[in-house]
Amino acid sequence: MEQTIDLSVELRRNVRATKQELMSIDNAASCLGVSRDAILEAVERSSELALEGDVVYIPKDPVGTLVSLGVASVLFFAIVILPMFIEKM
Repeated sequence: MEQTIDLSVELRRNVRATKQELMSIDNAASCLGVSRDAILEAVERSSELALEGDVVYIPKDPVGTLVSLGVASVLFFAIVILPMFIEKM
């Protein structure tokens, strides 16, 4: 089990290092020096990796995107809109 956890961490690092944040199972197996089955098991045990067809990828986090959008909206209001209201008073 400990080896699978280490493998999933290494796999996540290697997938994240690619430009598109995806990697084929065969490419991941050869890069990490393990079998295809070990890659499949690591993906199944990891909550941060996903598998579609023959490709391992890191799914995008919609919650993080919404939080970023909310923070940007608050900053916009505080920097642009709020000073306009203060000037009119």
